[in-house]
Amino acid sequence: TLIDETSPSRVLAPVDDDLADEWLTRNFDDTSWISGFSRVGYDLDTEFQAWIQTDVQAAMYLNTTSVYIRIPFDMTEVHSLESLTLSMRYDDAFVAFLNGVEVARSATAPQGDDLTWETAAGILREDSEAVQLEDYDISQHIGLLQNGHNVLALHGLNFIVENRDLLIAPQLSIQRRQSYYQNWLNRFAVSEAEGSLLDDPDGDGFSNLQEYALGGTPNRSDRNTELLPRFDTSEEG
Repeated sequence: TLIDETSPSRVLAPVDDDLADEWLTRNFDDTSWISGFSRVGYDLDTEFQAWIQTDVQAAMYLNTTSVYIRIPFDMTEVHSLESLTLSMRYDDAFVAFLNGVEVARSATAPQGDDLTWETAAGILREDSEAVQLEDYDISQHIGLLQNGHNVLALHGLNFIVENRDLLIAPQLSIQRRQSYYQNWLNRFAVSEAEGSLLDDPDGDGFSNLQEYALGGTPNRSDRNTELLPRFDTSEEG
């Protein structure tokens, strides 16, 4: 998981279009924005209170239908990624950008239009739907990720400025390709705690690496097999 409810964010409720698309980019300076966490919104009633960490009622209600959210995260070994999934709880709409490029847009957001600070959601969502996670497979955009610093930017949209609530709560997760060694460990149901190269889960004197290299079994003793002489480290051996 790259982004969850504990991820820090920077938030702005815009009152003009001075920023244009600059705020979407990876290296944009957002230090003057509201500092908070990834679950952003407000609710004059109570339905979304459990989901909101960063309250933007004072900035948004009766003022604007837009909220800009930037969530930084770090990546390593981008080359090993197999899938990328954005999961959203939202009310009423959103458009998501990864390092400045659009990667997902809810069906409730205007389709094909240029986004501005005055853009509004096209549909008013039911609160019961808004709190359900909706998954977006954005694996085709893995190439946008970089080793090191990355930013998920979200343009949250309300239906009207008089709307009594808003919720934008993202999760971002990946799956990596497994190595041949990992697949070998999985075959024998070796636990993660016992899966390092130098571990010896069955205590037979052969590390996982040795077992793997010579076709042994990591969780069954191989002391009496033909593997043993190959690793005899005694002086006589």
